[in-house]
Amino acid sequence: MRLRYKRWARPYIEAQKNVYIDSKELKGEVFANIIARDNVYLEIGGGRGDFIVEMATNNEDFTFVMVEKNLNAAAMAIRKIVDADLKNVYVIIKDFFRIKEHFPNESIKGIFLNFSDPWPKTRHAKRRLTHENALKEYRRILIPSGKIAFKTDNVNFYTYSIGRFREYNWDIDFNSYNYSGKDDFDAQSEYEKNFRYQRIPICRLIASKGENVYDTE
Repeated sequence: MRLRYKRWARPYIEAQKNVYIDSKELKGEVFANIIARDNVYLEIGGGRGDFIVEMATNNEDFTFVMVEKNLNAAAMAIRKIVDADLKNVYVIIKDFFRIKEHFPNESIKGIFLNFSDPWPKTRHAKRRLTHENALKEYRRILIPSGKIAFKTDNVNFYTYSIGRFREYNWDIDFNSYNYSGKDDFDAQSEYEKNFRYQRIPICRLIASKGENVYDTE
């Protein structure tokens, strides 16, 4: 979904110093202190922020970091976070894979991948957030007991993703092609709300780290 350019977005974002973390400042002490906390959760591609706002509201003792590369979507998410007066959510506006090196090994308890672009053409497979290269990076930053929660409405993308998780030795803890939404540690994004309204089935899996099958560098 293409968002219209919002003139207010950039100045508003830059004024929200308690929520917005400039990607140029990820080497600094502020982000280092945030990422060093216990119970840090990461959402990659957080969109307009409905999911992360609900999760942060319901889990005040946890820390949530949302990475979203679209400035207009991120601005809307930040505005919702500010309006809700949340103190446990931070937003970075960048492609996650361009800043991945700033996330230390075994620093993240859980990763949320909600309705990301399925990139259906084979030549674009490496752009998928469940491609083997992405799974390798997730394994690096997750704590030993860390998990990934992945949701999509695209059945082909879901089937592909299950295959990649299994191929690279992740343990599938939960797997459904028609997820009911009944999980206390979950929330609905704007996409999910729209899909459920249209009675479109939601696919969801939860995967945890199995034995590392990648070569050690």
